Amino acid sequence: SKPPVTNGCSDDAKLVYVLSLEGDLYSFEPAAKKFNKVGPLNCKVGNTKLTPISMAVDREAVAWVNMRENSLVPTRPDELFRVDTKTAACTPSGITAQMGGMGFATNDGASDQETLYIDSSDGFTSGLYAVDFNQKKLGLVANFKEPSGLELTGTGEGKLFGFVVAQQLSLVEINKKSAAFSSKVSLPKVELPLAPMYAFSHWGGDFYFYTATSTAASTTTTVARYRPSDGSIDPAYMKSIGFHIVGAGVSTCAPTTQPK
Repeated sequence: SKPPVTNGCSDDAKLVYVLSLEGDLYSFEPAAKKFNKVGPLNCKVGNTKLTPISMAVDREAVAWVNMRENSLVPTRPDELFRVDTKTAACTPSGITAQMGGMGFATNDGASDQETLYIDSSDGFTSGLYAVDFNQKKLGLVANFKEPSGLELTGTGEGKLFGFVVAQQLSLVEINKKSAAFSSKVSLPKVELPLAPMYAFSHWGGDFYFYTATSTAASTTTTVARYRPSDGSIDPAYMKSIGFHIVGAGVSTCAPTTQPK
């Protein structure tokens, strides 16, 4: 039986999804503080071992996962895979580039059209790119003014946000045309993560940050929550969840205000 669809959105499309360093896909219900394991990702190209780096989820509840070759000197570019959020089944998209954080945001003036934005680099400068799924390529929107580790998340209100991983962690809003940062919020109590174990997502008006400081089984991801409505930061919303998150995605179907 299919879940009921409202405004073209299934219930599955309203959840947050996260990827673990260990290679598993989970759904996440932030209000219930609950992770549900979907299954292991089986994304590979030939015999090349790939590691998940980041993820975005579209309005059909399909996850788009950036996989990178698991070696110090990769011989091939990152590749975007299409992942079924019900089964974790994985199919290559044919879209390859140097890719970092990513997120879907609703297009201006539309309620059900969206664009996948990716933080990408040509080796010299990093910038905001938009994915053209028909042409199977990335198009530069604009270069970033300041280089940093960046994760992206978007909303059904058409906003795009970045989790800036630098010496001082912060949350910024990103202009979808100029890639300029604004509305910067410092996150002093959120633990400084060890790359690539950081991700974030917007859900229900709040932001959730997933960070881990070590790959050790005893030191897993902590979830912090920032609530813009009252400015509060809860650095230990969930402590040591049992696995290490490297990517998180939430679709533009997710609620943008706290569900009653």
